[in-house]
Amino acid sequence: MEISLDNRLYILRSSNLPEDLIRKFVVADKLFLREENHESEAVVNEIEHECLVRGISLYKPDALV
Repeated sequence: MEISLDNRLYILRSSNLPEDLIRKFVVADKLFLREENHESEAVVNEIEHECLVRGISLYKPDALV
C-alpha cells in the first residue's frame, strides 16, 4: 500500500525528529501547502532516508499499520 504525501507528512510531524530534520520538515510542509508536491516529496524522501540511516523510528499510526 502506497502512503500519500499528506500522510507521510503527518507521520513525520508526529515523529520525534532531531532539530535539523525538523527544519527540513518545515520546508517540505510549506512546499506541500503551496501545492509544490514534487518538491515536497523530494524533501520528505530525504528526511525518511536520513531517519533510516540514523535509526530514527517514525510514528506509526494505527490506521496505517
